[in-house]
Amino acid sequence: MLVPGYPENTIVSLKEAVKFVDWIEFDVKVLTDGTIVSLHDGTVDRTTDGTGDITKMDYQEVKKLNAGKGYGFGFVPVPRVEEILEVLGTCSRFVRAEMHIHNLWEPEPLVALLDKYHVRDRCYFNLNAMMMGIYMREDLHDTTSLLSLNAQGDSPEMKDLCNQYDLAYLCVPHGLLTADYVDHVHAYRRESPVFVQCYPVQDERDWKRMVDIGVDVIQTDFPDGLAAFIADYIQ
Repeated sequence: MLVPGYPENTIVSLKEAVKFVDWIEFDVKVLTDGTIVSLHDGTVDRTTDGTGDITKMDYQEVKKLNAGKGYGFGFVPVPRVEEILEVLGTCSRFVRAEMHIHNLWEPEPLVALLDKYHVRDRCYFNLNAMMMGIYMREDLHDTTSLLSLNAQGDSPEMKDLCNQYDLAYLCVPHGLLTADYVDHVHAYRRESPVFVQCYPVQDERDWKRMVDIGVDVIQTDFPDGLAAFIADYIQ
């Protein structure tokens, strides 16, 4: 969740982003007291005025950190995921979100927040491995939550995983993607096709290549530039 000129992964940047983007991405970290917050890095050093591993802190410590360091917005707190979901649930546009799961081992508290703000239909659990996805589908019998998987390419099992556990999309580094790969993933199933998201795509040359090969979602740190490029390119 990064908009040029705004402190990243904050409510300030989110409120700006939802004015014009179709998707956002944010990272999910759980604190020692169970509070679920969003911060990109493993430590707070780069983006706040504090130091240390955020997953070893409680919310009383984290709420004192200024995530607006280096910007002219005054004190900007590290957001709780609940605050992000509230913005998504009340903004005037339908904006989807990729929730990149880090140290969240039990999904139930996050699912409860999605339901509280009526955003389960637009927020995707983005998983590094299938353990949580299998738990949600098989043990919790959760057939509603939206799941996606980070993938480093194709494998014989990928189609079966996508269909058995109803994965919505694969998130793939853009350098690994080809038109054949994208077509192959789209063909995993006819109804509600699996789609392809790519990252991190940072310049016009790669934006063009992703559009040309049929990628469905482009993740970038320059959303305003990408929006302008697409508006011009599709004319």
